[in-house]
Amino acid sequence: MSNVVKLYSTKADIGRIFNLSRPTVYRQVEGIKTEIEAGRYNKYAISDDRISIAVFADYMKYRRRLKDRNLRKTVPPFNLQEALTYLLPEEEET
Repeated sequence: MSNVVKLYSTKADIGRIFNLSRPTVYRQVEGIKTEIEAGRYNKYAISDDRISIAVFADYMKYRRRLKDRNLRKTVPPFNLQEALTYLLPEEEET
């Protein structure tokens, strides 16, 4: 089995991956856009109609803290490698 993970996915695919409704995905993407403007994520977090899976996972983890002015200070900087490591499937022992 190969450990291939797509780095970008459509909103529909993200909904399936994270088991979220379409409106929820759209709200989260709007939050990611806000965080791009704030400087948390770079301009490559969203490319045309595709969203970085690593960015989406990070935003889902920290979204409540990012929205709170005081808790925002406790959120660690975005770490792409850490987010991707979380998303990669574990190697299966044979």
